[in-house]
Amino acid sequence: MNPLVTIITPVYNRGDLLKKAIKSVLNQTFRNFEYIIVDDFSTENIKAIVEEFNDQRIIYIKHLENKMISEAYNTGIKESRGKYIATLETDDIWHPSKLEKQLKIFDQDKKIGVVYCGMVVKDPNGNILRHRVPKLRGFILENCLYKNPMFSLSVFMVKKDTLDKAGYFDKNFDPNTDYDLMFRLAKISKFDFVDEILVDYLEHDNNLSIMMDVDPFLKAKYNEKIFMKHKDIFMKYPKAACDKLRNLGISYIFCGERQKGRKYFLKAFKICPQNLKVSRDIIFSFLPIYVFKFLFNLKNKIKDNSTQ
Repeated sequence: MNPLVTIITPVYNRGDLLKKAIKSVLNQTFRNFEYIIVDDFSTENIKAIVEEFNDQRIIYIKHLENKMISEAYNTGIKESRGKYIATLETDDIWHPSKLEKQLKIFDQDKKIGVVYCGMVVKDPNGNILRHRVPKLRGFILENCLYKNPMFSLSVFMVKKDTLDKAGYFDKNFDPNTDYDLMFRLAKISKFDFVDEILVDYLEHDNNLSIMMDVDPFLKAKYNEKIFMKHKDIFMKYPKAACDKLRNLGISYIFCGERQKGRKYFLKAFKICPQNLKVSRDIIFSFLPIYVFKFLFNLKNKIKDNSTQ
């Protein structure tokens, strides 16, 4: 079999990084692909960079205004002709056998709709920071309630008809839109993975995941939207719902919103009154916020030391 694969890269500037991403696509051992690059109204001359490669498989599309990452991906999906969709972020690099090895996994089971792989995280100097190894396969909806199973959209490949059924990227979750999509895909499809490192992921200050970690309010609002959109699923799994609500409470107290944080602790308590952590957090929420933060960070530090 030699199915057509559509590769999509949304880009806003970062032309120097885009060149490396394009090279990694053109170096794939699997050759039957179209590569759609969606320029989200960059100020840099992205078209000139794309034309340097002079490859007919590359399709360049430019938005006439900045629409953000979800709409850039959706533009590429709507223009795609492939049986499979693979996504590559501007600052990441694929290993040459990525597409070939993912397609082999799809051939093993017709119920598989999503295949992902491992990645190595590097800093801008090329130093290896850590490896992210895939672990979840099968119907993983319950696992998605606790965390996003996908490390990065660059490790992701999906059947086009599965994506059509699940729906495309939701712009309400920009700029970190992949978690919501994984929920919807996990509701209707099996996941599987290639148990290899096939992506180099560049970690830098402008990574969306890092922005979420350093901005507790952004993180709280994002997770609140995730919970509200998928509340029907969360409520079928009381432990996961309690965990998500408790984490929302912690996030909002860290933002200085004590009343909102306590509201989520009480919602968690209503679902799981036997959870001692929730009861403790309700009590702690009456302390000064700086004391709450100190106790929470101290608890995490003790936990980290005990696992070393």
